[in-house]
Amino acid sequence: MKQVLLREATIPQLEKGMKTVIARLEEQAAQIQKVSDQLATGRVRPTGGLEASKFAKGRIRSGGPASQVVNNP
Repeated sequence: MKQVLLREATIPQLEKGMKTVIARLEEQAAQIQKVSDQLATGRVRPTGGLEASKFAKGRIRSGGPASQVVNNP
């Protein structure tokens, strides 16, 4: 009897979790489509997240060691 109650309580939680996962996947699919469209039109703008600085680009091109960055929260 205890297992049945636990199972009944767990199913709605799993359904809620699956809805959240599906919503996130749909958001990611929309973002991927947006970037794909931008690439197709040649209008890609860097968002700043992965853009290398001028210093880093120069070091990479010259074959020097990359800068070490530590992020201590």
